Amino acid sequence: MKRRHIVLVANDVGGVGGMEKHLEEMIARMKQDFAVTVVSSSFRVKDPSGVRFIRIPVVRKPFPLMTAMFSVLASIRLRFLRESIIHTTGAIVFHPADVATIHFCHAGYVHGVTADSRQGKALPQKVNALLSLRIKLYMEKLCYHPRKTAQLVAVSGRVRHELQAFYPYSSEAIEVIPNGVDVARFYPRSAQEKSRLRTVKHLPPDGIYLLFMGGDWERKGLRLLLSAFNVLAGDYSNLRVVVVGSGDAVAFMRTVEPMFRDRIYFAGRQRDPEAWYGLANIFVFPSHYEACSLAVLEAAASGLGLVLTDVGGARDVVDDGASGCIVAPSGAEIARTIAALLDNPVRMQAMGQLARARVESMTWDDTYRRFKALYDRLSPVPEQHAQGSSNEPEGAANHA
Repeated sequence: MKRRHIVLVANDVGGVGGMEKHLEEMIARMKQDFAVTVVSSSFRVKDPSGVRFIRIPVVRKPFPLMTAMFSVLASIRLRFLRESIIHTTGAIVFHPADVATIHFCHAGYVHGVTADSRQGKALPQKVNALLSLRIKLYMEKLCYHPRKTAQLVAVSGRVRHELQAFYPYSSEAIEVIPNGVDVARFYPRSAQEKSRLRTVKHLPPDGIYLLFMGGDWERKGLRLLLSAFNVLAGDYSNLRVVVVGSGDAVAFMRTVEPMFRDRIYFAGRQRDPEAWYGLANIFVFPSHYEACSLAVLEAAASGLGLVLTDVGGARDVVDDGASGCIVAPSGAEIARTIAALLDNPVRMQAMGQLARARVESMTWDDTYRRFKALYDRLSPVPEQHAQGSSNEPEGAANHA
């Protein structure tokens, strides 16, 4: 008897990025229970065996053209697939879908984020960002309707609230399934292990390290962290900042007082984030908008002190004052909060332990179990589905 088919549609699968990691983790589990087809422009998972990959060729720049190309070409390709469930990541195709996982609600972002948090870009970048946003808003309006996409999956309660506010879905048609975390890969490190990891990464082995992880630095609040560091650096001579992710390091370094710049380290993109969490003491993430940040889950699993703004997913991990600290998007308040943790290392350690305990049940296995339960509700029984199905992927990944 042929297995039920699932078509996963996403711009990219696998590699660096929260959505890409989410898909890789789900596919690794999903292919044990279903026949899986991936429709994407890239497929960079560690184990592609047993998955049919249909590549959608697109140009990478400019981003608006890439988005439009993928939407058109992927929609055409989906017309030739006779599968039981079509599952998209976001609003990215014109073709109807059964399920869409929402990692970022652009309508909610526009409504909830202040204009000054979207500044800091050169004119061509601003034009590119504006066009991209307009396309995404159009696609959301088109795709997020029960006639077009039957079931939405939000990665946090905040995203679910935004979807209900802007799109015509009942509460039953929007399920919340949070991201997961690999608690074996991300775990607390001893002081000796932290020093060793710093040496391996060519960093000074001593001191207290503040960690920032991610791209899109303006939206994620790196400017606020560096502003707080300027306030703290004079009183805490052993305080350092590590920034992991891509961005304009030269421009952001200019916001740091010259006398303190030798304590700021821009590491760029890294493929071993567990080592960078491992060497840090406090994770600072003053983002202006998030849906359900993987970085927050990974930092919590690593037992770090958490200083976060009240964005999507933060309250799933942080009980303010117990397992972390929720702050306003203000450099001065972030500085006061970090100072309080630095002055009370026992409290900071206890917070890290509580954060770790909080996420130990938020594993990728749990995330997949909830998706499988959703598929089981949506999909017809295998005997019915098998009629006329001709795309049964077996063995190593195929390319079409």
